Amino acid sequence: MSSPKHDLRDVAARFARKARSDEITLDKLADDPDVPDDVIGFHTQQAVEKLLKAALACAGVAPPRIHDLGELVALLRDADLSPPASASEARALVPWAVEFRYDDILDERLDRVAAREAVARLRSWLDGLLPPTDVLPTDEPPPTLPAIAPNMVAAVARPGYVVRVMFADGEIRDVDVTPLLDTEVFAPLRDMALFERVGVDDGLGTITWPNGADLDPDVIYAALDRGPHKARITKVVSGGLA
Repeated sequence: MSSPKHDLRDVAARFARKARSDEITLDKLADDPDVPDDVIGFHTQQAVEKLLKAALACAGVAPPRIHDLGELVALLRDADLSPPASASEARALVPWAVEFRYDDILDERLDRVAAREAVARLRSWLDGLLPPTDVLPTDEPPPTLPAIAPNMVAAVARPGYVVRVMFADGEIRDVDVTPLLDTEVFAPLRDMALFERVGVDDGLGTITWPNGADLDPDVIYAALDRGPHKARITKVVSGGLA
């Protein structure tokens, strides 16, 4: 069994990787005037939230399932970590996350330059906390940008280590995790009783299992092929969750 400290290091690395997806989205879309502020604001808030949660895990604190950036900053200070000032200012991004989820309309304009700078400063600060082996390289070409997935509404286990996922727009994907079962995180899912406990984590926006295994919703929605040793994802043309 892995130690709690090792588990939190894994959590920190996972949140850091998830934040990178939002950062790539910002880099590709923030300068495009045709992309609305709510999309940019959502991914900025998500990047900041995940980077703060990665920092909490680095400090030995299990990240809570909350979206309030101010509370996350306060928890970091309680753990004797002082994030960049831009992280405190970024708490104003919370409404953008709520707007994206619930389709409310915000009258305010988003300062895109300040938003990207806040994320960049926070990433630089986090990289100083992570072990060198967990710092993500910046000189590699970014992965193909997946579609921005609607909220997941359900995930059910099916025979053959397949998870059927439904999104809020009615789109359905079958995710075969068999190629992942030889990896450390997914190996426990060979136990069918554990595999069948799959669910949707609203905090991370992923499908997850009790042992910490999870999968990126944007990749699932786009049904991207990420090469060998990756989950096999197919679109379901007809049929429900059954």
